[in-house]
Amino acid sequence: MTWREIVQSIKTVAFYISIIIFLIVAFQSYIAFIIESTAEYEGFSGVGGAALATAVLIGAIVGFKTRKGKKQGGIVAGVIYMVGALVGLLSTGVFGDLNMWAVVAALFGVLFIAGSVVADAAAKAEEAENKSKE
Repeated sequence: MTWREIVQSIKTVAFYISIIIFLIVAFQSYIAFIIESTAEYEGFSGVGGAALATAVLIGAIVGFKTRKGKKQGGIVAGVIYMVGALVGLLSTGVFGDLNMWAVVAALFGVLFIAGSVVADAAAKAEEAENKSKE
């Protein structure tokens, strides 16, 4: 297997894990929003969690759709994950599990960015090696 194929496989697995994370965070955020609005809690965990869940979903879709392309798609997906992580970390209120999901989103962001850069560099090296053999 080449680096490009390995990164494509990792991005595919990350896509499916991200869908599961989206469902969990969206459900938790819905419940947190209801609790915050009815019980006098000061915080934005519900709204921040919804924003994080949306960013994870969008990042997963962009990363999955561009997994076979050039590195720009993976970098965009990584940045979307990182923005979602930042929003999640900044909006943690009473419910601390949002921090955990934000860290997972940040890890996926780093994974997508680093994977795209590594796969692109490996593809360029392989292409140069094939040209030199000709």
